Amino acid sequence: MTRSPVLATCLVAALCASALFPRGSVHAAAATSAWTANGATACAKYLTPAVTAAIVNGPVNPPKQTGPNMCSAHPLYLTLKVMDGGAAAFRQQMPMIADAHPIGGIGDAAYWNGAGTMTSVKGDRECTMSILLPSDAKFSGAALAQKFGAICNQLFVLP
Repeated sequence: MTRSPVLATCLVAALCASALFPRGSVHAAAATSAWTANGATACAKYLTPAVTAAIVNGPVNPPKQTGPNMCSAHPLYLTLKVMDGGAAAFRQQMPMIADAHPIGGIGDAAYWNGAGTMTSVKGDRECTMSILLPSDAKFSGAALAQKFGAICNQLFVLP
């Protein structure tokens, strides 16, 4: 019985695709990409005047998209990324970050630093929020991180 060249080509293509893209990974990559795209519009949705007034002393610029996965409501900035290795990789990197302080209740793992940044990870999703000048914030340290973390926790549940 001879096989057609088309059938052979399809079989080779299917084997290559299954090796390169294990079951579910294409769907997972598309879902992750869709999630990171939430970063472009997150400031408009989550950094409302009431929220920003509770965090920042002084005026806040209107929210704007600053990239495909990030936005700002100056002096506040938000970025969503994919974290290869999830919380385990995130925790391994924390000792290399200056002034990083672990904090609970935000995603699977999170830290804040004295520069006014909080970064958290849930699964393979990473959320970073910061304030340009920490002196502009009504809170500092862990209290500021909790404010940022509440926003990231809302973003983590998005598709």
